[in-house]
Amino acid sequence: MDNVYKRFETNPENAWQWEEESDDAWLRRICGSSDVPLHSQTVELLRELGDYPNIEAWKEKFHEYFGRKPRLDEAKSTSTNVSKDRVPTPLAPRSGPHHRYDYEHPEQALGQLNLRPPPATSASLAPRLVEDTPLSSAIPGPVSTCSAAHKPSWALSLAGPSPTSLRLDLRSQTEIEVSCNTASLDNALRELLNSKNSEISQLQDEKSSLAAENDQLQEQLNTIQALILVAQRLTDTTNALDAERAEGGTLKQGMEEKLESLAKELADERARVIGFEQVIEGLNGEISQLPRTTRSHDHHVGDKTAMKAEVENLEALLQKAWRENTELHC
Repeated sequence: MDNVYKRFETNPENAWQWEEESDDAWLRRICGSSDVPLHSQTVELLRELGDYPNIEAWKEKFHEYFGRKPRLDEAKSTSTNVSKDRVPTPLAPRSGPHHRYDYEHPEQALGQLNLRPPPATSASLAPRLVEDTPLSSAIPGPVSTCSAAHKPSWALSLAGPSPTSLRLDLRSQTEIEVSCNTASLDNALRELLNSKNSEISQLQDEKSSLAAENDQLQEQLNTIQALILVAQRLTDTTNALDAERAEGGTLKQGMEEKLESLAKELADERARVIGFEQVIEGLNGEISQLPRTTRSHDHHVGDKTAMKAEVENLEALLQKAWRENTELHC
C-alpha cells in the first residue's frame, strides 16, 4: 500500500480506473504486469476510491484514504491477541469477486505474492519504534524502514507499526520493479514464441500448398514429356514415309523410263517383223511366178537349191524375230 502511495503520490490520476478499461488491464497498468498481483487490501482500497464520480474527488480521497486506511488496519490488529507461535491461516474471503486474505506474519503474505523477503541486514532489521510504546515488544519481525520525513503524521503517534505496514515494507519498490520487468519479459517472450509458432504453422501450410502445386506441375511436366515423345515418333514416321515416297517416286520414274524404252524397242521389232513378212510374201509371189518349162533340167535343179536355201534363211530370220517379240511381251 505504501509502495502504491509512493508511486502515485504526485500523480494519483494515473491510478484512476478508466471507464473503458477492464479490471485486468487496470491492475496490469498499475503493477506493470498481470503476473505480479497487488496486495488484496490495496486493490480493495483502490476499488473503493474508484466509486468517486470525478478525478478531483479521487485525488482528494486518494491522499485522505492512504492516511486513514492503515490507521484502521492497525487498530484492528492491536485489538486482537495473537500468539507468536500461532500458525498463520487465511481468513474467510469477503463476498464478491475480489477476495482479501489477512495474515499474522509478513512471510505468509510474501508466500501469497510469490516473493521472498530481501536479505536481512543490520539496517533493514534495525527497529525504528517510538519510545515508550507498549506494543513494540508484541510485534514480531522487522518493522517499517520508512523515514520520519516520508511517514504520515499518524504513523508517529501510534505504538508501533502494524502487520500490514510490515508486509508492505518487505515488498520493496525494487522487488516490484524486478518482478514486473521479469513478468513483462516473460509476456514478451511468450508473445514472441506464439508469433513464431504462428509463422511456423503458416510456413508449414504454405509448404504443403507448394508441395501440392509441385506435384501437379510434375504431373503436367510428365504429360508434356510424353506428348513430346509421341510427337517425335510421329515426326520420325513422317520423315521415313517422305523418304520412302521420294525413293518410290525415283523408282517409279526409272521404271517409267525403262518401260518407255522397252516399248520403243518393241515397236522397232514389230516394224522389222512386218518388214520380214512383207519380204516373205514377196518371195512367195516370185516363187509362184517362176516358169517351169523354159529351163533345162540342170538349171532347174540349181535354182531350186538356191531358193530352198534362201527360204530356210528367211524362216530362221522369222523364227528369231518371233522369239524376240515373245521375250519383249513377257
